Amino acid sequence: MDPLKLSAADVEKLPEAQALEVLAAHVKAKQKDLPEALAGSKSKPLARAAKKALYQLRSSGVELEAPVAEAGPQPTVSAAPAELPGLLSPVLGTGERMLFFGRPARGGGVEFFQGILHDEFGVQQLDRAETNRSRYRRQQRELVQGRQVMEVPLQRVLEELARGWGQNLRVKNGLPDGAYQNLHYLKVTPDETQLAVAQPEPEDEALAAKSGALHDEPEIQAWLPAEALLETLGRDLEALRAQKAEQAAIDQKLKELAEGYFTPAVRELYARRLWRQGEFFAGTGRPEAGKIAQAQARRMFHRADFGPFGLRLFQKVVALADRAAVAPRPSLGAPPAR
Repeated sequence: MDPLKLSAADVEKLPEAQALEVLAAHVKAKQKDLPEALAGSKSKPLARAAKKALYQLRSSGVELEAPVAEAGPQPTVSAAPAELPGLLSPVLGTGERMLFFGRPARGGGVEFFQGILHDEFGVQQLDRAETNRSRYRRQQRELVQGRQVMEVPLQRVLEELARGWGQNLRVKNGLPDGAYQNLHYLKVTPDETQLAVAQPEPEDEALAAKSGALHDEPEIQAWLPAEALLETLGRDLEALRAQKAEQAAIDQKLKELAEGYFTPAVRELYARRLWRQGEFFAGTGRPEAGKIAQAQARRMFHRADFGPFGLRLFQKVVALADRAAVAPRPSLGAPPAR
């Protein structure tokens, strides 16, 4: 039985496990027709699985005729979609991001959750509490208006939790206290697939040429190379300045360090961070920064190009060191009387 030749009606007759295998085969072959047909299936598990397949296809660069509701691993939730949107924070340079979401509770209140996800280590925190609806909406509104978070459907937040839990399993990092119970309470199941970064587009080269300017955005200003590399860079700078090296020699050293730092694994890591951050820029009213970030992400992931973004990461360290060197030292005052 060739799974790529089955019709939607054929798949609906299959046991759920076989139907999921068929959808996975269509995702792998980048064929959208069957998932699109099954997205409207009367079988809720099959419809959820089809929507997840469409989301994976869109993430891998397949063009779809209509927007696809993002679906997490099945099942993520068994109840109807909650009326309250979820919130995602920007991505830190260390790989963490926060998420917040709430669901109506009995009696008119809201049970709300907040968590921390790390793109290398998975779910770091997931707490649950209750509050009243007016307070929850006020806090949510303040965060959104301050561009501290972007709004996403609840299903998207649950998908992020599922992928974060999958990362815990991938790297064998145990869940923190309480997180396991809350994930089960939410009916989230782990998803060990990693975020897909789409293939480069024709205009990416021109956009990525502007990627150094991303470091001027407040969220990326604090992004720095790994701490161990900062120590190496500091020693190299001290040696070059002791030799009274020309700026060209310093620039060459920065380029060499950047080339050594952005190994394939590190490029993939930063590409995914930039991809997520590009979505955040677009979701907080900065579409141009979003396009630049995702263009650089595509080139970094598929073209081994760290671009001006990667070089600026190191130039920024030099600028910070220079400012620290000329900053006046605080007075310690007069010595104490003997």
